[in-house]
Amino acid sequence: MVFTDVYNVKGLEFDYVFLLQFDKFHYSNKKEKEKLDKYNDGGDISKDLEDIDNDERKRLYVAMTRAKTNLEMMYFHSRETAVSPFFYDFDAKDYVRK
Repeated sequence: MVFTDVYNVKGLEFDYVFLLQFDKFHYSNKKEKEKLDKYNDGGDISKDLEDIDNDERKRLYVAMTRAKTNLEMMYFHSRETAVSPFFYDFDAKDYVRK
């Protein structure tokens, strides 16, 4: 079993991939968005927010396409935590090779 992040698996494949913490805090890059908002001088940041989301989608694509057989996307459900907003952007069956 290998525990790693998305940056270290590009180009690799695994039979099983477990994508942990697939929630709105970890896979919408909430920290990066909060930092952008904190240092915003009142200008339009919509393009920057879109760029952050696009980068997250690319990371997810890399993570999802590492699975050869099975992809498990997990998150802890609570009142404060919801599934990543990107959950509905991908159809996982399109990214798992059988």
